[in-house]
Amino acid sequence: MAVEFSDDQWIGGEDSSDTQPSEPMSPQPSKPSEPVAPKASAPILPIPDVIKEQLKLLRTGDRDTRQQASRQLRDYAHANRNKYPAQIVSLLVEALNDADWMVRWIVTELLVFLNAKEAKPHLLPLLKDPHPPLRITAVHAIALLGDDDDVEHITPLLTEKQTSIREAVVQALGNLGSPKAIHALLPYLQDVERSIRLYTIEALGKIGDKSVVDALLIQLKMGDESVRWVCIEALGRLADPRTIPDLQQCLDDIRHPIWDDKRVCDMTIDALMAIGTPEALKLVDDWRKKQLYSP
Repeated sequence: MAVEFSDDQWIGGEDSSDTQPSEPMSPQPSKPSEPVAPKASAPILPIPDVIKEQLKLLRTGDRDTRQQASRQLRDYAHANRNKYPAQIVSLLVEALNDADWMVRWIVTELLVFLNAKEAKPHLLPLLKDPHPPLRITAVHAIALLGDDDDVEHITPLLTEKQTSIREAVVQALGNLGSPKAIHALLPYLQDVERSIRLYTIEALGKIGDKSVVDALLIQLKMGDESVRWVCIEALGRLADPRTIPDLQQCLDDIRHPIWDDKRVCDMTIDALMAIGTPEALKLVDDWRKKQLYSP
């Protein structure tokens, strides 16, 4: 039976409406209509039963059926974020043990879409899954559903050989926002991979602990426009007045990274505005006046 998702439930079967256009008016008395047997309505399935059915299709269906089941489940999860029945999480947690890693991957995403924080402990074993895409998804999921205590769970993956996994871990540590991650992150400011260095700068800014200011200023002085841009963004988050002299040196830098049209000098103005001291605001005012009168 085809199952479709409606606003608050999944409904099986076709539309039961059977309205026909009315006949034109006739001066002759109309014949009595024949009795029509009411059309049987399709059964309305309880939500847990429908989710269970969709999970079954996700496991056993052909390619098209699995894609359709995945879409149905994602639609449900997006529509019911923070307002799902507890039974749904139990069904999804059970599916995390499925033999098919793609099923485990999709179910992990569904738990994030639902914002099912109670499921986070069940995601921890996925950090050791043999399939890298699932490990990456699990890292991000734990960061989104977890808390400070999860720093110790994901930092060991910083030593993974695959750059994409290490990138995910650094980003996740930034999203967790815990100062507990600073000690683990600082060495990666010197990583051989450029992307790791940039993500580390970003993560340290997101954590928001001013103890990393000196380390970020070193990167600011050594880096190209991309490193400078990310450093200034991080320093803006920290909003430490000690950085004003170094930020002032960036006000004439009109370069920008390949991923954004915003220039280094524009990011510097944002950072000075975030600091907000009289000294910082005067630099902003002077720079803006200079832009008005420059050719």
